[in-house]
Amino acid sequence: MANRNKAPELRDRKWVTFRLWPEDRELLRTIADLSDETPDRYTALQQILPIIRDLELEDVREREREPLRLGIPKEVHNALAARSKATGQTITDILLIAVREYANQQSARHDDAG
Repeated sequence: MANRNKAPELRDRKWVTFRLWPEDRELLRTIADLSDETPDRYTALQQILPIIRDLELEDVREREREPLRLGIPKEVHNALAARSKATGQTITDILLIAVREYANQQSARHDDAG
């Protein structure tokens, strides 16, 4: 286990609270344990700075969400609501996951037929 008591008062840091899934929380909590050469979490987080700078991320500052009113069959809405209640995922997220899967299936069907 890495030493977490290395002069914390001398470190320049910004405290941020994240709401994370348990596995993501554990990953961030134990990031120093990923390398034997990293003495603590602060140092490990410093090691990701070049990775952050090199990430190719889409610039979404100019993007806006657009409204779409859908007439969803009641049976589909009920299934979405049940899955949402059972998993904590939003109805929107579940719907989009299902529609993307449907699109993949249809694409594969057309690829097989063509």
